[in-house]
Amino acid sequence: MNSKLYAIFAKQQQKSKELKTSNPQQRIQKIQKLKTIVEEKSESIEKAIWKDFRKSPQEVQLTELVPFFMESNDFIRHLPRWMNPKTVSSPIPLIGSTSEIHYEPYGNVLILSPWNYPFQLAMVPLVGAIGSGNTVILKPSEFAPNTSEVLKEIIELAFSEDEVALIQGDAEVASELLELPFHHIFFTGSTRVGKIIMEKAAKHLARVTLELGGKSPVILGNKVSFKYCAEKIAWGKFLNAGQTCIAPDYILMNSNDQETFVSYLKEFINKFYATQTIQESPDYCRIINQKHFSRLMHFIENAIQKGAKLEFGGKGDEKENYLEPTVLTHVPKDALIMQEEIFGPILPIIDSQSIEEAIEFITLGEKPLALYLFSNVKSEIQKVLQNTSSGGVVVNDVLLHFINHNLPFGGINHSGLGSYHGFHSFENFSHKKAVLQQGMFSPMRFVYPPYTEVVEKFSEFLKNFLI
Repeated sequence: MNSKLYAIFAKQQQKSKELKTSNPQQRIQKIQKLKTIVEEKSESIEKAIWKDFRKSPQEVQLTELVPFFMESNDFIRHLPRWMNPKTVSSPIPLIGSTSEIHYEPYGNVLILSPWNYPFQLAMVPLVGAIGSGNTVILKPSEFAPNTSEVLKEIIELAFSEDEVALIQGDAEVASELLELPFHHIFFTGSTRVGKIIMEKAAKHLARVTLELGGKSPVILGNKVSFKYCAEKIAWGKFLNAGQTCIAPDYILMNSNDQETFVSYLKEFINKFYATQTIQESPDYCRIINQKHFSRLMHFIENAIQKGAKLEFGGKGDEKENYLEPTVLTHVPKDALIMQEEIFGPILPIIDSQSIEEAIEFITLGEKPLALYLFSNVKSEIQKVLQNTSSGGVVVNDVLLHFINHNLPFGGINHSGLGSYHGFHSFENFSHKKAVLQQGMFSPMRFVYPPYTEVVEKFSEFLKNFLI
C-alpha cells in the first residue's frame, strides 16, 4: 500500500468523527468558499479544458461550470431543511412512541471522476459529499491532465488535506485507493470498470454509486416534426463531440422517413459547426485521445463494410484526434457500433417500422442510462414509458433531465446504480438512520412472555385489527 495514500486516508478517518456533528452553517460555509474559488478560477478552468480536448469556453461554461453552480446553490439554499430529522408515523402497536429518520454522513468517501466532463463530474458529486458531512478523496481522470492540475489548485485552496484531498495518477493509483476501507465509493465511467469498482468495494462492504452509460436510444414516433427533432438531436449528439454519457446513441425510426430526417440533420450540423469548416470551428471539440479516435474510426469502417450507408461525415484527422459529425443509415444490428456505447460523434439510424418494434429492440438490450422519445401522441408516450426501463426519459427533447436538480440522475442495472443531484445527492451521501423513541407507556408490554390468556387476547385483537 502506498504510504502517502494511507496517511491521507488515516487523517480523514480521524476528521470524519468531527464532521459527523457539523451543522448546516459549517457545511454551507465550505460550499460557499469552494464556489468563490471556482468563480475566481473560471478562466483557468476554461483554458485547461481547451488544452485537454479543445472544448470551447462557452461550452465549458454551459456544461461544466453552470451545473456546479446550480448544485452549490441548491445545497446552500436547502441544506438546513434537508438535514432536519423527518418525522414519520408509528403503527398502532407503537402508540406512545415517536419515529424519525435522521441523516448522518457515511464517513469516508472516494470519488473517481471521468475525463469527458472533467470539471463538472468531479465537482458536482464533491458538493454532495461535503454537504452531507463526509471527508473525500477525489481521483480525477489522468486523460484530462490540465483540468486535473486546476482541480488540484482549487481543492488545496478550499480544503485541508484531512477533509478533501485530490490524488492524481493512473489506473494503478485508482486500484490502490480501492484497497482502502472507504464507506462510500462514487464512480462515473464505463460499465466495464464499474463492475471492477463494485467487486473491489465488496471487500469492505462499501456502499457504491455507479454512474455508468450504455446505449441511450431515440425513438421518433408518429406525427412529429422532423425539423424540430433533427435540431434537438444534432445538438445533443454532437455536444462535446458525442462524448457524453447521456448522448443519443442511436435512432429508431421508419425507413420511409429517413431521407427527410437526414436532410434536416445535415442542415443543423452545418448550421452549428460549419461557419467555416467543421474542423476549423471553435465550437466543436476533439476526441480525448488517439485510442478513442481509432476505436471510433473502426466503428465507422465496420458499419459500412456490413452494409450501412454513410450519409454525412466519416472523415477524421488522426493528428488532431478530430472526427467529423457522422451519420449512418440502414445500420445492421450486428455491426460493432451497435454492440457497445459509442461515446463519440457517430449517429447510427436503425430501421424500425413502428413504436412496438422500437420498444422490442430496446428491451432486448441492456437498460440504458437515458431514453428519448419524440411524439405528440399520448398513447405512444404511455406505451413507451410503461414498456421500457431506463435511468431517465425525456419526451420531445434530449439531455435536459440532467439539468433539473429536482430529478434524480442515475442509471439502472447495466447503466448504473444509485442517483444524485440536489436533495438526491444529499440522500446518496447520507445514511438514513431509523430512530424510535418510546414513551413511558408501551402497549407492547402486553405481548411479553409468559403467553397468558391476556397476551393471547391482545395478540388476537392486533391480528383482527390489521386484517
